Order: sequence, then structure tokens, then C-alpha cells
Amino acid sequence: MRRVSRLWVAAVLASGSAFASSAFPGTIKTKTGASVAPPCVVCHTTDIGGIGTVDKEFGLALMDAGLSAGNTTKLEQLIGDFRTQNVDTDGDGTIDFDELNLGRNPSLGGPSDCFPGSSACAADNEVPPINYGCSAGAGGSALAGLVLAGSALVSALRRRRS
Repeated sequence: MRRVSRLWVAAVLASGSAFASSAFPGTIKTKTGASVAPPCVVCHTTDIGGIGTVDKEFGLALMDAGLSAGNTTKLEQLIGDFRTQNVDTDGDGTIDFDELNLGRNPSLGGPSDCFPGSSACAADNEVPPINYGCSAGAGGSALAGLVLAGSALVSALRRRRS
């Protein structure tokens, strides 16, 4: 019975610590004025997050500066400090505060650093428009080929049934 109680207490404490840090993405979004909250992988190994999983440059820099799980007040202070000090943890030439504001990951440099849903990165992820008719070029002939192949298949199946 004692063992079950200890396990239950450990589970509650662990989930409370992990739950308390779930406010961090919203805090970062609000403090930086970003259009989207950053995913947990800005700091953690996976989007599940959790204690002991911080392994990204930005998260490690926050921890080195004194951030602990659930301390949103300290996180707000550090985001302001990082802005004032022009901290650029990934060394890509854009400070972390600006990257977060733009919906980019301050732990990654380059075009793959966009957060899902970030409007600043929409141009990087645009799908080329589909062209129909004479302006379609090779795409039109591919479609015509599919239609022709489908017609031939239907015709062959009808002959087989008769």
C-alpha cells in the first residue's frame, strides 16, 4: 500500500511540473507578440516536452540563465533580457526575440526553422498554382494521358464482361 502511495505522489508531482511548463509557449507568444505560439521542440526533444528533455540551444540558454519548470515570471524576464542583450543562440544573424516574433525557431537557422501556422513563413511553404487549359503545358498533357488511360481501362473492362 505504501508503494502505491509513493508511486501516486511521484506521478502527481511529475505531471504537475510538466503541466506547469505548458504555459511557456503561450507566455513566449504573448511576450514576443508572435502570431503563433512556438512548439515545445523549440526547447525540448519532442512536442511532449517534460522535465529532463530540454536539449535545444534556446532552451539550454534559458536554463543557463536561471529558468526552471513552471516559472513564467522568470521566462518573461529572460525573454526581455535576451532582447536587450541581442541574444542569437543559433548564430544566424537574427536575434532570438525577433525569430520568435516572426514564428521562427531560435534554435535553428535557415528555411526549415518555421513554426507550423506561422504567417511569416507562409511564402516559404506556398503551393504553386494549378494551371488548366492551354496554359497548363506539360501538366495538361499528363492529365490528358490519365483521362485516356482511364477510358481505355473502362473500355477493356466492358469488353471483358461481354
